[in-house]
Amino acid sequence: AINFAVYDSIRRQLHSRRHPDNKDDDGYLHEFALVDIMLASSIAGGVVATITSPLMAIKTNQQIFPRGFRQTMRELYAAPKGGAFFSGFGPHLFCDSFGRMCYLSCYELMKRYLVKSKRRDGVDDDGVNDTRDLTLYERMICAGASGMICWSIIYPADVLRSRMYANALAECRPNLLQMAKSIYAEEQSLRPFYRGLGITVLRAAPVAAAVLPVYDFAHSWLTKVH
Repeated sequence: AINFAVYDSIRRQLHSRRHPDNKDDDGYLHEFALVDIMLASSIAGGVVATITSPLMAIKTNQQIFPRGFRQTMRELYAAPKGGAFFSGFGPHLFCDSFGRMCYLSCYELMKRYLVKSKRRDGVDDDGVNDTRDLTLYERMICAGASGMICWSIIYPADVLRSRMYANALAECRPNLLQMAKSIYAEEQSLRPFYRGLGITVLRAAPVAAAVLPVYDFAHSWLTKVH
């Protein structure tokens, strides 16, 4: 909710600056500059990453060690060197900021491509970038493909993130470079950075196909209601 709220707010502000005379309340959802999408989504991802980093640390350590929620919080708080709640923040920020930028930019670009394809076929004669007439099925295809592309790009960073949060309570907590070297040394190749990629990409498609089209339609409906 925070992610989409920040993303939408920034996107609306950027669009209103570009088009000060545009009175269409939801026009920014359908006619957009790609740079606005990239900027708004990366900032939103960064905000969410800062909020969720402590939660990632707690969740990861509870999954690995037989500890309750309160005990995990106390141990992370008292961990040596401090900052255990943000032990994997670097790759976490990359995944949430850069990953969100790839995710939403791909989604909007694919929708724009479909609109242009329809115009070439004579199906849609209005607005090169106006995506509001795309069907639910078309949006789901765009969203699913975007989710798969995004996770294919950021997956090595996600592996680093998980490993670093899992070592949050270690006395000698590895930094990003040390962790990357350690993972590479497991097989002297990049293969360990891609373990589990297949199932993650398969999971990403239906999740994205459900989330993004619902966001589009819900937002358009709420804008019309209010």
